[in-house]
Amino acid sequence: KGNYTQRKRGALQLAGNHALNVKGNGHLSGKLVINLKSRLTKNHVLMKFHTRSGKYKHVTITGQYSHYHVKYTSNSIVLVK
Repeated sequence: KGNYTQRKRGALQLAGNHALNVKGNGHLSGKLVINLKSRLTKNHVLMKFHTRSGKYKHVTITGQYSHYHVKYTSNSIVLVK
C-alpha cells in the first residue's frame, strides 16, 4: 500500500519475471536495472501504479533476453520486444 517515489540518484533492480504492484502513485526518476533470465509473456507488466509520473533516466536490461525494452503508460511500465 502507499506510493512509490524514486529520486534521480536512486536505483531499482528487478528480476524481469516479477512484477511490482503499487496501490498508490508512482513517481519515477533515476535508474532501473532489469535482469531477464527467461522468456516473458507478450507485453509483460513490470510495474503497475494507480497513476504514474516521470520516467527512469536510465534503463538497463541484462540477461539472455536483453532485446526487450520498456514502454510507459499512464499507470504502468510494460516490457515489450
